[in-house]
Amino acid sequence: MCDGCNGDFLPCTSFCPQAQVTIASLLFPLDLYPLDLSGTDLILGVQWHSQISPFIMDYNGPFMRFMWENKMVELKGEPRPNPSPITAHQLRHLQQTNRVEALFQLTLEPLPKPITSTSFSTPASSTADIPTSTISQLQQLIQQYSTIFSTPTSIPPSRQTDHVINLLPNTPPISIRPYCYPHFQKEEIESQVQKMLASGFITPSTSLFSSPVLLVKKKDGTWCFCVDYRALNAATVKDKFPI
Repeated sequence: MCDGCNGDFLPCTSFCPQAQVTIASLLFPLDLYPLDLSGTDLILGVQWHSQISPFIMDYNGPFMRFMWENKMVELKGEPRPNPSPITAHQLRHLQQTNRVEALFQLTLEPLPKPITSTSFSTPASSTADIPTSTISQLQQLIQQYSTIFSTPTSIPPSRQTDHVINLLPNTPPISIRPYCYPHFQKEEIESQVQKMLASGFITPSTSLFSSPVLLVKKKDGTWCFCVDYRALNAATVKDKFPI
């Protein structure tokens, strides 16, 4: 297992000792660990830095200098790019190669007009339009069925007819790998999972079935926890009833 920069552990089941890596016509023997990464071919970490140490690193250049085989070596990085609008073809290529960490769209909207006493008006429909007797009846109805209208705090109890998902014959366990999401969404997902575990909405499971989750931002800026059951739905026996 390798500890990633985002706190996740990546499984590593193989090892390439003393692999010959060529950098700017220079040959470096490195121990490589194949990992399931996206968008990166090779990461030069502490091992390579210790081989060329001491070295000079200038991020404004950018360049780095170090001694290798009794010679001064200077590696120059690519100049800072001049950002330009991305094309639909380029964005599609980045998405297909799994190199999109997060995607945001910014739009400019005119400032809303300030609210003044002349522009303020009372909504046409309000609780004042509802008779007092009707409000009292609604309150009694809600109190009578408080178990239905109250916010649930646990999963439903076992009943005479429980919910069952019937799968097609000979369907193997459906296990879809998690989606890639940025670090800030990872923290939000873990936070919501802990809240649902504490409230009893979900319980720990050792099932071989798994479906990926994703977050969808709501209008109020909060995140909606969604589960992608499309693969499971495709293997589900559809209930059909005659009209």
